[in-house]
Parts: sequence; C-alpha cells; structure tokens
Amino acid sequence: MPKTKIFISYSSKDRPSAETIHKSLEAAGFDVWRDQESLYGGQQWPKAIGEAIAAADFFLLLWSGNAAASHFVEFEWTTAVALRKPIVPCMTDDAALPSALTAVHGIRMENIEAAMPKLLAALGTPMPEAEVPGRVHDVLARLGQIQATEPSAVVSQAKAVFAQHGWTVQGNVYQASGDIFLTVQQPGEEKTRSKIDPWVKVAGLIATILTIVISLFALSDTIRGKLFPKKPSEGAVTIRLTVLGPDAMPVEDAKVWSSIGGEVKKVAGGWELEIPLSKLPATRTLTIYAAQETSYLKGRRDVTVGDDPVITASLQLERETSAEVKGVVVDEAKEPIAGATVSIVGTAGVATTDAQGHFSLAAHAAMNEEVRLRIAKSGYRPVEQYHPAGETPAYIILERAR
Repeated sequence: MPKTKIFISYSSKDRPSAETIHKSLEAAGFDVWRDQESLYGGQQWPKAIGEAIAAADFFLLLWSGNAAASHFVEFEWTTAVALRKPIVPCMTDDAALPSALTAVHGIRMENIEAAMPKLLAALGTPMPEAEVPGRVHDVLARLGQIQATEPSAVVSQAKAVFAQHGWTVQGNVYQASGDIFLTVQQPGEEKTRSKIDPWVKVAGLIATILTIVISLFALSDTIRGKLFPKKPSEGAVTIRLTVLGPDAMPVEDAKVWSSIGGEVKKVAGGWELEIPLSKLPATRTLTIYAAQETSYLKGRRDVTVGDDPVITASLQLERETSAEVKGVVVDEAKEPIAGATVSIVGTAGVATTDAQGHFSLAAHAAMNEEVRLRIAKSGYRPVEQYHPAGETPAYIILERAR
C-alpha cells in the first residue's frame, strides 16, 4: 500500500519545528516532502513547487508570524488551494490564518510532541476525492508561464492567475478528529434545491450582485489591474519594488528613491513608487536606487515604462566598497614626511606618501565607513588610527623613535 504523501510548507525561520514534525511523520510511516528550499534558486521554481504540491495527498501548513510574512509560504498555500489539496494548518503561535482559510480550524502545535497524536489522527482520516479533471495540468501549465523569479512578484502573478480562472476556495468542510480541514465540493455534485418564493429569489439576486461589486472594489491592485487595465497615459505609473539584501532575502528598512522623483511609500512586502508620466525622459527609462546606510549597502536598477500601469521589480543591495581614503602624514614639527607607508588593516593595498606627505588608496569600504589605518616609516614610531573613508582627509602625526 503506497504511503500517504505530505507536503510541509514552512518559513525558513521555523525550520527546527518543521524538522521535528518531519521526523515524527516519517517515523509514523508517512512520505514527507519539505525540500522546497533547494528549488527556489531555479528559473522555473513556481512550477517545480506546484508539481511537488500536486503530488502530495495532504498539504501541512506550519503557520506562524514568520510564515505570515513569507512570500514563499503564501505562494505555496495559494497553490495548494488552486490544486484543491486538503490543507491542515498547524499553528505554532497566535498568528491569524489567512482570510481565505478562516473556515479551517488548525491544530495548536506550540507543544509539538503533545500535539502529534492529534495530527497523526487527522492525516489518517480518509478524505473525499476532490480533484477536478484537468485542474492539475492547467494549474501547472499556468505556473510554468510565470517569468518572474522574485518571490513577491511570483505571488502577485500566481494569485492573479488563480483568481482569473476561479481557482479559489469553495465547497464544503470536512470534520475530522474535532478539527475542520479544508476540502472542496465534488465535481458535478448537485446541491439540494428548495422551493423559494420568487420575491426571495429576486432579493437574493440583488444581494449577489452587490456582493460581487463590493468584492471587485476590495480586490488587490494587482487583480484589479488585470480585470480593468488602465493605460499609463492616465497620468502615472506605479512601480512595486522589493528590495533584497546580499543574501537575496527581502529587507524592510531601506531608503528608496528614483532618478526622476515621484512619491515613494512603504507597503507590505516592499515599496510603491508613483511616477508621473510627465517626468519620464524620452527613453521612458528611469533608475531606482535603494540603500541601507547603517549597513553600507546600496543598489540600483533601470526600469523601462511600457503600457502596463503597474510594474513589479526587485532590486538587490550590495556592499559598497568604492570609497577611497586620503590624507597627509607629518612629523612633530608639522613637516611633511615622504616615503611613509600607509595601509588599511585587513586589506592588501599599500600607499606611499609623496614629497608633500600626501597619500591616497582604495579603502575597500563605503563612503563614511571607518577604516583602521596603519602608518609606518623607518626612524618613526608606527601609528594605527581610525578614519572615515571618503572626502575628509586624514591628518597623521608620526613621532620619531627615541
């Protein structure tokens, strides 16, 4: 008899809990898959993750505040919904479940060992078959067409596609071991109809129309843009930017601006830049900058504005190392010292002072970042002192050896 396959979705910050649950499930005879992190570097990772979820019998969502902030986890559970997979939330803290899963009562997992019997009982409960013919093929095909690789952009595109095709939560819920786990209505299942007064039907129709209208206005900007596209000629283009650190993880405390101005505001998962079309140059290309000044990180990227009123982009920060350090070396009488060697501790570069005692060398640091200089010359006592890289010159006094 084949083993029941479990896909565990979790934030990398919750890896210890995921590993503990993984080991317990394997010991109980389940086939567990949680190797998604190894797939995220590829160009086709949205489809690869979708295929892994499609192959699972249950989707175990390890939910926490960390998971709520993870674009990867959001992509995984929305894909599980689109694929009509039974979702079993396991909550490790008090973070609220996504609104799309509010009908699903998960298992409290603050104490994993104590909660495992309940989880094993739930996963051992037979689930009604919920697959719609052709659904898996269609979902995976759409995921394969996603060109973005940056997490928030992938989530936005995937959610827009799922909404467009109606691949959303629907149907009944299934009671198992005192907890409710999401399933979906059977294909072709007929609902019991009752005789309703015609006026009640009309009232119901009006209520339905109002609900649809309100829902459309409540849709995210991304989905509204797909359903009701606007031309940038209406005045401005919106650029949604995710800033990544050197480790390719999103950062939330950067400074963001563009080469042509525009309004910049912080939003969930990144920044939005509202760029007036009147400010665009003839090339319709602008440069976006970002910096983490306290960490001496900065980055830039060019964005070309086309017909899309909303542009999604990412920008990776890198350590700034282009600054130089310069200065003058003098003796106790304030006379310049020629031939002194100047180096930066921890780097290989060396400069020699000229006849006026001046020197300049690459600091391998950011502007205003402090470096430790070492200055030496035969007949003088060597000196080490800190000085910020950049435009301010260092003034160094060497004392003669006694």
